[in-house]
Amino acid sequence: MKKIILAFGLLICLNDFLAQSSTAGNGYNPVRYLGWNNTNGVNPLFTRTNNIVRTRLNGTQNATINGVNQNTAGYFGIGGLAPVPTPTNGFFNTNSPWAMLHLEGPNTTGFEGNGWRNWMRTGLLMREQSDQMYVGLKAEPGTNRLDAVVSWSDDALGAGSVINFGFCLQEMPPQVTAKVQIL
Repeated sequence: MKKIILAFGLLICLNDFLAQSSTAGNGYNPVRYLGWNNTNGVNPLFTRTNNIVRTRLNGTQNATINGVNQNTAGYFGIGGLAPVPTPTNGFFNTNSPWAMLHLEGPNTTGFEGNGWRNWMRTGLLMREQSDQMYVGLKAEPGTNRLDAVVSWSDDALGAGSVINFGFCLQEMPPQVTAKVQIL
């Protein structure tokens, strides 16, 4: 057993194992992406693979969303790649997430975010193509007043356009009966 432990120890010493990217004083460096101890707290934490931004976790910061200065501290964004075969750094490389959890689809061509509202904070916001959906809380005037919200939007399609919101019950075993009850 001692020989196995010694062999394992030598193996570790002889190989390069990297677990964290670090800079002098763990300060912000735009070419490092695992994390840092930043005294101003505004620099976001990016996760990159193949040098493409996949996620963004905001520090203490504000961002302008649809012309509104919004507190986006702690907001987390996932996705936002351009379509294959030539993915680029996408939405979160230069933009803040728009809600506490923001899923950005690979194609947001021509979408200006007309469905976003400044109360969309504590919740999940999803965007792709020109469509958006938000599921979360909306603060109302008064003490301890929050409403649950399901919101969806699309770009202006013109007269006669249909924008659907649906509940889909997937196939169930024959012995199970589905019942919808409005409370």
